[in-house]
Amino acid sequence: MDWRPSLEWEHEPPSVKVRLMALAELFKKQTWSTVWILIRRAPRDRWARVALLRFLLILTVFLAYLACWGLLARRLLFDLFGLLLVGSLAAGAFFFFLTRKWTERYDLIHLEKELPPVVAPDIKDRVLRETLLLAAMLERAGSERSQQRGLEPGIDVITRRVVLDELRKNGLLDDLESPYFDLLLVPDGAWTEEQRRAVDSCWEFLVVLRWSLGEDPTLRPIWLTPEYDLRMASNLLERTTSANLRMLPPWEMRIERDRAENFFTRCQIELIARDAWPRASHQRGRQAKAMEAEIDARRLGEDYLLGSSTIGELELSEVWNYAIRSHHRQKILQLLAEISGGDRPAPSLHAFLLKHVATKTLDKVTSE
Repeated sequence: MDWRPSLEWEHEPPSVKVRLMALAELFKKQTWSTVWILIRRAPRDRWARVALLRFLLILTVFLAYLACWGLLARRLLFDLFGLLLVGSLAAGAFFFFLTRKWTERYDLIHLEKELPPVVAPDIKDRVLRETLLLAAMLERAGSERSQQRGLEPGIDVITRRVVLDELRKNGLLDDLESPYFDLLLVPDGAWTEEQRRAVDSCWEFLVVLRWSLGEDPTLRPIWLTPEYDLRMASNLLERTTSANLRMLPPWEMRIERDRAENFFTRCQIELIARDAWPRASHQRGRQAKAMEAEIDARRLGEDYLLGSSTIGELELSEVWNYAIRSHHRQKILQLLAEISGGDRPAPSLHAFLLKHVATKTLDKVTSE
């Protein structure tokens, strides 16, 4: 089979583009992250300047709209009739908004009671179990990193005991197996560097698992810098029930899987073209260089942006980091889609995570 992928990127445009947006988009953190990227890229990219100008025009129209309403309200507030009018309009708008939201919420709750869950409860419980185990490992790894950097005198590290207590509270400690059990029983500060790296490489899995269980409303775009925080793990360990969790259906996971797959393919093309992909054949190298030339020949902006740089402009180590991250996201989304859809048994998630906790990340990516 020919490994060469399509360069049409069917599932999403490869670049970060600012289109006409809904009003709510202006208040999202992701929008402003994109704007900052465009500002840094504008001096050397004509497309970025056009996109930035388009956004500024949208922002100007929005601010002018607010200013007009502000001036009108200011004039009406000096008149009793105007004051009553503004108050009535505001109260009516608030009542309409509140009623609509309450009606939507009521309909959703009523619908969820009538319809069976898209994902079986036992599958959701099993996914939560594996998520809690991974969260425990990552919290312990974070503590090991902190101790490696050095702690202030007099600080007593009790992460090992706290993590074990959380797992025992959730009923996960009795049937725990290696390497989870072995790593969690090691005294605080005794992990090796290889062990820390192996567990740290699993952060993207936790991000996806949190999103799939509804803990996070959105999945952070793959082209933005990841935001890994120990609170993502510790907050999960405090959970004792899955009653208010709703696991996403498989079709939503497939959409994100395809995005991650396209992104990984682009990183792989770049690595092979730079002769950095292990065991790449001569034919694959020629194909990758041809595709790289095709991408470079396109107009500016027709490549994935990572920060303010395209993939072709990144240092080799940065391309590897994004390739590993997108590969991890692609693989676990594929597995979760199959598990939630009933095509794979739920315990396969345990085997998948167990293998990655004890495997060197780079070797795993290149072998697959």
